[in-house]
Amino acid sequence: MIEGRRRDTWFAPVHVIDLVVWYSVSAVVVFVVPTFARQGVPPWAMPPGDEIQAWYWTLAFVFAASGVTLLRATRGTMSLLSGGVLLVAPWALAFVALMLRSSVAQSRVVALTSMAIGVFLLAIPAVIPTTVVRSLFAAVVIVAVSAGARSMVPPPPPAASLTTISNTALVPLVIHYESGLVPVANVPGGAITTFGSGLLLATGAGAWYEVSWDSTGERLQARSLPLPAPMSRDGLAGAPYPAPLLRVTGVAVDTTSDTATVYVAHEVWDSGKRCIALGVSALRLRGLIAVDTAWRPVYVTEPCLATSQPGFDPYESGGRLLLLPDGALLMTVGDYGVNEDSSTALAQQSNADYGKTIRIDRGGKRTVYTMGHRNPSGLASDRDGNLWLAEHGPRGGDEINVLRAGANYGWPLKTYGTDYGRYRWRFTPPASSTRFTEPALVLVPSVAFSSLISVQGRLFEQWSGDLLAGSLGAKQLLRIRIEGQRAVYAEPIRIDRRIRDLAEAPDGRIVLWTDVGDLVWLTPSSDLLLGAVAYEACARCHGPANETDAKPTGPALGDIVGKRIASDPGFAFSDALKRVGGQWTEERLEAFLTSPSAFAPGTTMQFPGLPDSTQRRALVEYIRRGGG
Repeated sequence: MIEGRRRDTWFAPVHVIDLVVWYSVSAVVVFVVPTFARQGVPPWAMPPGDEIQAWYWTLAFVFAASGVTLLRATRGTMSLLSGGVLLVAPWALAFVALMLRSSVAQSRVVALTSMAIGVFLLAIPAVIPTTVVRSLFAAVVIVAVSAGARSMVPPPPPAASLTTISNTALVPLVIHYESGLVPVANVPGGAITTFGSGLLLATGAGAWYEVSWDSTGERLQARSLPLPAPMSRDGLAGAPYPAPLLRVTGVAVDTTSDTATVYVAHEVWDSGKRCIALGVSALRLRGLIAVDTAWRPVYVTEPCLATSQPGFDPYESGGRLLLLPDGALLMTVGDYGVNEDSSTALAQQSNADYGKTIRIDRGGKRTVYTMGHRNPSGLASDRDGNLWLAEHGPRGGDEINVLRAGANYGWPLKTYGTDYGRYRWRFTPPASSTRFTEPALVLVPSVAFSSLISVQGRLFEQWSGDLLAGSLGAKQLLRIRIEGQRAVYAEPIRIDRRIRDLAEAPDGRIVLWTDVGDLVWLTPSSDLLLGAVAYEACARCHGPANETDAKPTGPALGDIVGKRIASDPGFAFSDALKRVGGQWTEERLEAFLTSPSAFAPGTTMQFPGLPDSTQRRALVEYIRRGGG
């Protein structure tokens, strides 16, 4: 009997005090290492919704360690079965508890790593007799194991920067792409706005960041701010399909007093009624430190919308904010797709906030400012005080509107778009006597407007007074030239990212927030202007790759430096150019531009060369920096 009991025992002779010390240190390891291994930062540097899971796994370890220590002190023995249950059950319960809290961001990698490290740390004293010296030795083993776990867990992508050149109509544009600064959001949305000497960014999930340039002024940096998310996801689990996104949609900052007030538009979930609304909340800041302990509700749209009703679309929320000169807020509200029937369409019901722009005064009083909108996703005021709206239309029919108090813009009774899947709109056009306000500009096909600003011209003098609209589907920035209340034209600028929001920084640089978590910023490049003009002769054959999808007769030149000569697949190069061999360098490129026939005798290139050395060097520099 004694021998059988010993075989069923899972304890080595360890003093309880040594055990408590061991497990206390181990709890710190469980708290820090898994999050740091996955995210590259400790838990306390993460947004609250991401940090809390580290506490769940640490509490699971503490419960398991407490059970082991209690059994040591009272019984001195433990079977393999009871030991296994004691080690695994706390993590299983923690996982279930996290699943019930939909407001908490979860990482399976962090969960599995926490459990693996925790079980390992719990098991060591059970199989190895431990003294203080042996504890130190085991700590060395733990460090090695942690380093191994760190190497096996793929880290988040490091911050990276990419620069390209876009030759726009009025100015060569340098486009800087910064990735890895902000974790990719699991909820599409968010907003960015000017604040202090930099910018304030809120992700769709409600995490906050200060965005600014580093000391060189050549790279962006983003610092996580310890501000709470304005919305709660409690009770969202099990919401009927289509599930609401429950996201941040807009941000505005009032800096007219000693403490700045941040207003944020976000969705609000009523777990009791199982319905959603769009709300505005406020938080006072001194610098970047919160003065208030919680967000103050300012306004919530009415009525609360059941997500199960016909046509409900969680993406058609609107939710942009604009601070007006008198301190009131103007908020755009989408119709959430509730437009299946003309008689019940929310955008045409004056007693419903949806499909409207809503004016909210300092006391929270609501007034319908305009109505008849589908998904008003961009809102801006120009230097003359005109209010402009970018509206995400159906299939075709994206609109730029000048807002006039009391005006009705017709949705869904009138649109220049059509239904998806057919070539007409579902409703009969209204009688000509019906007074709907016409848009200032309509884009067909749609680009999926997402945001709008008016350029002040602090840096982009050539764009001063123009509107800039971001797009999702077309992955473009559109520069819209306006004259008074008339939109003259729209110039597309390819960005190759879904642009969620944009802002003009205090120094005039344009910053874009994208759905993949990249931050993109734009600067004009007057030093490349001469090279951009010279490139126009090249563009006839090589084409501006950033402006057209049509296949040119020659390869793009933006990345030619360093490439092997006549090596681009899909193009027919002359034998003369193939015989040159080697790689393109800046010197060889300038020699070619001086005289193609001298560089490659017998070439079929119909280009006489550039005799002006200044223009030639400018063109080489333009190409070297990615132009073309």
